[in-house]
Amino acid sequence: MAYEPEKLCWCRPRRKAPRWISWSRQNPGRRYYACVDAMHGGCGFLEWHDDPLPKFLSDLIGDLRDEVHRLRGESSVGVFEDDSAVVALPEA
Repeated sequence: MAYEPEKLCWCRPRRKAPRWISWSRQNPGRRYYACVDAMHGGCGFLEWHDDPLPKFLSDLIGDLRDEVHRLRGESSVGVFEDDSAVVALPEA
């Protein structure tokens, strides 16, 4: 893993911009830097760390993310310490 110098946002005084991972439909899994206060307005600093993914991969990652969320919402599986599992079936 190569060392990468810190990125500074445009705030005064300048502050280190954390690296985030986008889970938007357009850029799933793509890393970027943004102002530390971006959730509350911030200075507007945004810089991509990764190049854009090809559309096929972007769609695939987004579909997989959506499926994981769907399965977690439906999950009725209990896992025991010995890694065996039991599934609770819905009542008929």
